[in-house]
Amino acid sequence: MSEESNCNELRIHCMLCGTVQYCEKLELPFNGTLDTEDVVYSTVVNVTCDCGFILPDGNLTQFVECIDANYSVIWNDTVDNCQRNYLYFIDFSRYHSYMLLYRNYKLA
Repeated sequence: MSEESNCNELRIHCMLCGTVQYCEKLELPFNGTLDTEDVVYSTVVNVTCDCGFILPDGNLTQFVECIDANYSVIWNDTVDNCQRNYLYFIDFSRYHSYMLLYRNYKLA
């Protein structure tokens, strides 16, 4: 097998052959940002949720990497959309006022 055909089969970042492979462009998550738009093999992208939003697993950030997978390059995970973190939006001053009213009512 020639060196050129070997490079065509591998289809990954190959300094010897001079080829660079790219993952598909990531879509910007709803209510979140990507720290880079690079899509070249071995790139790691940090997905961060906007203030007041979280990922479905409860985290604020997610890392995805462009990896080699059976002679092609793909992202090792999908980018999740950020969801509203309802605990962040609780108006604790209002809650505190209601608790004071309830406690005063029970004492009277």
